Amino acid sequence: MSIQRGDPTLGGALDMISRDIGIIDKKAFCYTPEQVVLGLSADGLYLFYPEPNRTPERVSRELIPAELFEINTVLFDVQMAYDVGNQGADIFITPKTAGPTTHWWFDWSKKAFWPEQYFTSHEPTAVAVHAIGGAVSPAVIFGCRDGYIRRSIRTQSIDDGNSVPSFALLGPFNVGQPGLEGLVHDVWAELATQSGVVTVDIIPGDSAEKARRAQSAYSFKVRGGGDDFAPALEICRVRCSAFFIRITNIGAEPWALEGLSFTREIVGKRRVGTGSGEGGVAGE
Repeated sequence: MSIQRGDPTLGGALDMISRDIGIIDKKAFCYTPEQVVLGLSADGLYLFYPEPNRTPERVSRELIPAELFEINTVLFDVQMAYDVGNQGADIFITPKTAGPTTHWWFDWSKKAFWPEQYFTSHEPTAVAVHAIGGAVSPAVIFGCRDGYIRRSIRTQSIDDGNSVPSFALLGPFNVGQPGLEGLVHDVWAELATQSGVVTVDIIPGDSAEKARRAQSAYSFKVRGGGDDFAPALEICRVRCSAFFIRITNIGAEPWALEGLSFTREIVGKRRVGTGSGEGGVAGE
């Protein structure tokens, strides 16, 4: 990665920024509000400052999804765009031939990655940042495989007549200590007042790795309900060493989590094959 300074025919020159780190595709970069290049390299996101001898700065290296490493640009077009209004960057990974893929939203303030999937006909083949209808903040717009131009509205729950599924996976949470396991007695979840109904799943395992691949051992539903509504404490009694909490929307209404808590207790030595829970009956 180099930066061209001045007219190359009138004394300008290339200043080296990095000999090892570069950007994997011709549109796999965007500008942050500070006008610093944010680019996707073969091993993750980097900030490229327009200063000689300054090493590119790795962004969120510990949290970056494995899917963003070593992307094959023979098979995929990679594009990025910074969304000022939503304070983050879109990372679009579009197959050159129509097929399944996962795009990513990078939350700039929290340095967190969120997966996104679109209908095959909606896959972005071109991306731009443009102010629409006199809006103060420019929006990310993308030309889609079916020939239409679209934009993302993150509060929208219907996409061309289809409901938009969404979920959040929280955890892993440790219940016991090495060699010990515990009991998740209860879980409490509260949504924003205008939220639709969501399903909350408790997914336990003998370890965090096993819990990540496990099935739900207990589930219940919760909804928003106005300022006077208070959700009940859900008694689940799930025995495990670690667990995840998955929240999934039901229907087309948007939702937001306001608060979450649980009570856990160490109960004894780890037992082989635990993690299925002592509870397991779905509640309302």
